[in-house]
Amino acid sequence: MQSNGPTMHHWRLVNRMAKATHTDLVAAFDEGRLSSQAWADMVQDCRGCTWADGCVDWLAEHDTMDTAPRSCVNRARFAALNEGDVERLGDRVDVPIEVPILNTPDRPR
Repeated sequence: MQSNGPTMHHWRLVNRMAKATHTDLVAAFDEGRLSSQAWADMVQDCRGCTWADGCVDWLAEHDTMDTAPRSCVNRARFAALNEGDVERLGDRVDVPIEVPILNTPDRPR
């Protein structure tokens, strides 16, 4: 099982991947299309991703792309935010959870 990496490192990776895929997470949050929990889940899932080292290399080689690489655990979330494919959960809007949620000790399924 992959151990979780440092939170701030993965927060930066999520934000760098968002920038590379033209996904404005702050605007999505401000517009109610991304909840704070969904954003935190993106970082948490990144922390447990086995491809995180590859992500660093990929980001170093790609300034911008239309989509995140297939190996990115948050690929579907970035795409959904860019396509406006969201569903309402309570009074906020969340990205549909279509990517596998990693089963980690501090975040059971």
